[in-house]
Amino acid sequence: MEIVAAERFVKSLMRDNGLESLPFAWDRAVTSYGRTLFVRDRLTREVSAEKITLSKPLIPFLDTEQVHEIALHEIGHALAGYYAAHGPEWRSIVRQIGGNPQRTYDAVSLEDRAKVSKYVIRCATTDKIIAVRQRSTGMLYLCNCCGRPAKVIANR
Repeated sequence: MEIVAAERFVKSLMRDNGLESLPFAWDRAVTSYGRTLFVRDRLTREVSAEKITLSKPLIPFLDTEQVHEIALHEIGHALAGYYAAHGPEWRSIVRQIGGNPQRTYDAVSLEDRAKVSKYVIRCATTDKIIAVRQRSTGMLYLCNCCGRPAKVIANR
């Protein structure tokens, strides 16, 4: 999904669920698709949602339905509050707003991370992605399936 369309889409979902005053922003995360950030008031010690962010590098690789689920997941966190985490209260709220309360995109796949990472470490034998890195450390990587040295490939 295109970045501009995704932003409009997420903001309209936030507005539909009473979060028009909550800021939306893009982040540069490559290990998660979205986040709800919370802040604690220094005087009252109350915790409230500060903003919802989505990953600018990863969202273009997702379709509209996936962005919809991620947005509802994060909106659910903002509505349920920090302490609800992924518990029953959060799941109930996500169901009420039309989302799937499962952690569908629990971890970003190596394939998706490889699309946006600077370096990809691949098995020299099978060409399978072993890891991705943002900087080249000069380390020797060994494949965890065959034990042979892996190749580090500059991705951009």
